[in-house]
Amino acid sequence: MTPDHTDSRSLRTVIGEGVRRVRTARKGVRQEDVAKAARSYGLSWDYSRVAALERGEKAISAEELALLPDILSIACVRLVKLPDLIDPDVWVQVGDRVMPGSDLIKIYAGQGALRAQAAQTNRDDWVRRNVEVTRAWDDRDRLMRLGAIADNSDHFDLHALVASATVGLTEERTARRIGERPLVVAYLSRILWGRPLGEQRDRLVSERADAGDDPARLRALRGRVTRQLIDEMTAEIGRREAHGDLYAEHARHVQHWLRMRDKYHAVSATSDPELHQYRVDTDSPGSIDEWLTNTSRSEMDVAERSVADVREQFRELGLPLPALPDGFPNLDPDVSALAQVAAASEPLGAADAPDTSDIDPTTEDTSEDHR
Repeated sequence: MTPDHTDSRSLRTVIGEGVRRVRTARKGVRQEDVAKAARSYGLSWDYSRVAALERGEKAISAEELALLPDILSIACVRLVKLPDLIDPDVWVQVGDRVMPGSDLIKIYAGQGALRAQAAQTNRDDWVRRNVEVTRAWDDRDRLMRLGAIADNSDHFDLHALVASATVGLTEERTARRIGERPLVVAYLSRILWGRPLGEQRDRLVSERADAGDDPARLRALRGRVTRQLIDEMTAEIGRREAHGDLYAEHARHVQHWLRMRDKYHAVSATSDPELHQYRVDTDSPGSIDEWLTNTSRSEMDVAERSVADVREQFRELGLPLPALPDGFPNLDPDVSALAQVAAASEPLGAADAPDTSDIDPTTEDTSEDHR
């Protein structure tokens, strides 16, 4: 049964529950221990203030919220970050809006632009969105079996998964035709072509010199292009079902490279837990910044070598090479990854376009979002 996420909680209630959860997870840590750590930062706290905070009875100031992670880190003798205090599975009331805890975590992790826009959505829209997110657990599992994603964490961001792939009528019809899940179809479309299936179809049709402007002929041509794209996707799914572990290994190394790149380009004491801990233990932030950039660059080099090794296995098996993200070093000097995919999947192009002389202009495009 889908949980009722309209039962939202105030931010201070969620923070208070998080403080209690973190404190009690460390055996023997008392409310007085938290209060003592707070007093070392100049706050006039006693155990009753901590108790009220944990019950959500007292508002917490911006100053206290900023210090809270360090206070708990001292009291619990382990690194605590602000996102640790927020349950990703609860709905949080912020002003007159409501948002999932998972989105609020990302705001505090410095990824707030998209979430700030999402926070403007009203509660009914969030509830409808939650139905999609609840169903996305099965989509995530399917994509993991296909090696499209490598994160099997219980805290996997389903909201980001749903937001990353647009499911339209074309994806739904394609999913029914090939017996696949619509969101999986949408996600694989992004991997294969970098855009939704419908956009890829329209792009290919627009590149055809013989497309003309007759509506009936265009519908027929779009239907034919859609069928060929479906064949490409079916072939991709078949390869991934046969070699899911290899695709997953490739995705895992690429994702690690992306994380290290972000760390390399965004040295931030407030968002990086390793850097934060080192800053707690030293008075030389400059040397720590240098350490972080050096280690993250080193990790990027390791990830690049790992990706190259996996791609060699793709070549040995005769598989098309997966596309790499923007900014990733060119590991395939002789032929690009997209060209490999195109060659293996035989996409519709200007040179290899099918003979359209037999297209019946009265044929309806049953694969298009045509009403």
